[in-house]
Amino acid sequence: MPTVYAWLIYAEKVLTFGLHGLIGALVFYAVLRRLSRGPRLIKG
Repeated sequence: MPTVYAWLIYAEKVLTFGLHGLIGALVFYAVLRRLSRGPRLIKG
């Protein structure tokens, strides 16, 4: 029978993996937006 402590450890691991997934998705989205703008000409 799983204890309350075991469920808390399980929830912590699930949230940790979810947080890493969210961070990875946000970084991917930021890089994708940056690269989709195309090359910029530097005026100066």
